[in-house]
Amino acid sequence: MLCRVCEVLCEIELKYFNTGPAVSFNVECCSAGWMYHCVESLGEKNQRESVAIHCLQKSIEADPKSGQSLYLLGRCYASIGKVHDAFIAYRNSVEKSEGNADTWCSIG
Repeated sequence: MLCRVCEVLCEIELKYFNTGPAVSFNVECCSAGWMYHCVESLGEKNQRESVAIHCLQKSIEADPKSGQSLYLLGRCYASIGKVHDAFIAYRNSVEKSEGNADTWCSIG
């Protein structure tokens, strides 16, 4: 499954490399990451979370100011018990988009 995700990310990268804005690449990676986090039929949870985290990290690389990607990354980390990493992702999300109530609620 990880190989297929790498293929999908490569397709997305080729689609936007020198032809489209980084924001579109960011959105597609963010969407793919959240899909792997949520859709149980895509495989075993730990494997899905690993793929989701990878996709969300690619999204953040493409657009470091994406508070949404950082928030979703925090949700993925929290779901696998990486509380410290989740907190850092949430905190970075707050710095990018202070008005996101979901992030504030996740921090507690």
